Amino acid sequence: MDKEISFENKVAEEVYVLADLDSLKIIIRNLLDNAIKFTPAKGKISLYADNDIEEDFCHVVIQDSGIGMSPSLQKEILDESFLLSKKHSDDNIGTGLGMQLCKNLILKNEGKLKIESAENQGTKFIIILPKSKKKWII
Repeated sequence: MDKEISFENKVAEEVYVLADLDSLKIIIRNLLDNAIKFTPAKGKISLYADNDIEEDFCHVVIQDSGIGMSPSLQKEILDESFLLSKKHSDDNIGTGLGMQLCKNLILKNEGKLKIESAENQGTKFIIILPKSKKKWII
């Protein structure tokens, strides 16, 4: 099924975080997969970074126009022992394993995860990672 979701990557080339590249790829891929899963047809997903909120940390944001989450679900997801198996719609069911993996990888990279969401108004996953002053080439 083609959902015709628009995607916008607004991360500037001069934004650098100090994180394991493979971990970062897994985190972003999992959060984008969730955004696609819970965004209705013709919705919108954006990826952007804000380098100006904190001096030593960069905020990488994945924002969608999806179904959103209640405050209690947000709290559950951020809980250390979170493992969810709920059917959110006729097509979407999740175990929470991807989210658990994301949280663990963010912590291993000395970062934090925040969620801003309201039901039927979309979700923002904010990945907070240490800034890097220069580009590292491996």
